[in-house]
Amino acid sequence: MIKTENIILAYEFEVITWIKEHYKDLGYDKIIKCDTRGFPDFIMEKDGKEIRVEVEIYSKSFLKHKHDINKVDEILCVVDDAKLPIKTVEIKDLKLWYHLSADERVDLFKELPDSLLVN
Repeated sequence: MIKTENIILAYEFEVITWIKEHYKDLGYDKIIKCDTRGFPDFIMEKDGKEIRVEVEIYSKSFLKHKHDINKVDEILCVVDDAKLPIKTVEIKDLKLWYHLSADERVDLFKELPDSLLVN
């Protein structure tokens, strides 16, 4: 059975919410600041150092959003589809729903609350 909490339906906010719960699994010691309306999305602590972290679903979105590469230390993404001159970490535990197999999609839609499927 598929773990629905690891499936991203459409929004960067879902990735940020997942990171808030799993940041230690990604190698960070703590979240110092989370600012989903600003840049970068997180200030984290790793090995006693402050790390500025931007979250994107696709790494190429970092360029599309015209973020200043000098104001971030790492990018966390679901799909690493760009060669960026900065540490970019693809979160292997997360999947976009449209990258699932047909059987996985059936399992996902069986598990989701009806409220997510109806506008």
